Amino acid sequence: MEQRYRRLFSLKNNLYCPGASIVIESGALLEDSQTERLLILLKMKSISLKPILAITVRIMCFDTVNEQIGEEIKYDYLDLKLERDQVCGQKTPILVLDRNVRSFKVLIEKVVFSDNGTWSFEGGRMEEIPISEFSEEPELMKQYRIDYGDQAKYTPVESNDIWVCACGGINHENEAVCHTCNASRELLLSCNLEKLCAERDQRQEIERKKRKRLSIAIWSVLLCLFFSMVAFPNMKMTRMYTQANALLEKGEYDSAIKMYRKENGEIMGKVISNIHFFLPNEAAVWLSQKYLEEEISFEEGTKFSFDEIEQPAHCVIKKENGITEIQMFERSHLGVYPDEAHLQMKVHKDGTVTTAVSEESLFRGNTEQLLKHYLRVGFGVYSIAFEQDFMSQFTDMDLEKEGILINLEDNNTLNPVRVKGSERPDMVGISMFGLEMGRPYLDEVCSSMMEDLDEDMD
Repeated sequence: MEQRYRRLFSLKNNLYCPGASIVIESGALLEDSQTERLLILLKMKSISLKPILAITVRIMCFDTVNEQIGEEIKYDYLDLKLERDQVCGQKTPILVLDRNVRSFKVLIEKVVFSDNGTWSFEGGRMEEIPISEFSEEPELMKQYRIDYGDQAKYTPVESNDIWVCACGGINHENEAVCHTCNASRELLLSCNLEKLCAERDQRQEIERKKRKRLSIAIWSVLLCLFFSMVAFPNMKMTRMYTQANALLEKGEYDSAIKMYRKENGEIMGKVISNIHFFLPNEAAVWLSQKYLEEEISFEEGTKFSFDEIEQPAHCVIKKENGITEIQMFERSHLGVYPDEAHLQMKVHKDGTVTTAVSEESLFRGNTEQLLKHYLRVGFGVYSIAFEQDFMSQFTDMDLEKEGILINLEDNNTLNPVRVKGSERPDMVGISMFGLEMGRPYLDEVCSSMMEDLDEDMD
């Protein structure tokens, strides 16, 4: 549908005559396509300390070559009761009789206040108040708001008998603070761009270091959280983990770490019962279920107490001499079959350690990338087992002596089989950060200094 009104001319924004108590925020000459008449609309804002009852404007019209034509138009806005910062006129059209008019100028001729006092134009002209946004650079604008308040958006400026605050509020010269946001005039007008830039750079460096620390902390929490998640076949935790991982991928570290925390501030994933995911032989998964009485939290310096023989791999995070150390407790040394690295990692029965290599380059990269891969692999196995609800098929299982062996069939389906004792696979492991559990259950510690991770993430 064709627009009814066509704009022929626009005034400069924020026109003001000293002492007038009125700012003309905008004005336009419009053509009505239905009646072919010309109209003028003015949007005026009161900056008066007293309510305004009436405003009289005088309009001079010009043709295409900027020559004044016709008589001046005088128009009265009546019965206003206009308070400070309120606007009027934007819905009141002023009819222009001469259809040759293509531009106009406007003056505030008279203002009547609620106490019957008046202000009258005594010469001068309407001038534009130089209101402009402080900066288009997001980080500099962020620093500007840190220093001068959340509403700070514009460059503070003095103009005639008024001054404009960073929030955009227009104040009189005798007002020491902004009537809108209470910001100090003296402080705002002393704004130093070089100082702001230096503060911005310093803040960005602090935030960069904070993001790195958060990233390190989150990945550490993720590692522990994974073991907790396989302990809880719970849809809510599954959904929260997926959402948190997505936030982490986007670099939204603050939001991600909040997702990993309960309302009371503790890390999610107190271990009450476990479903252990092992990878024996080629593509089979071993699940055994245990109950742990102790609560495990993943704060710095956590101490673990393990009384049972079969326990999942776990980690301790602690800080000594300003360095955060993550200790990985596992049942045997690492071993990797390079030609199957894209599927899983394995543990040699003799504990021989081999290097993680893959032709598909899944393991070429920093520690963070390696961890991401194993989070996906391990969580993918857990998701399948959960979706197919394997545990409900064996409700009478002896949780201390029996488990479920899940084999990958030729048609790529998972087949759960109830097993116990010697029927359990000789070679078992958890696909997580390259950690695999294998027999015999020899507790060994693999320590990795977080300084290495910090360097990789630079």
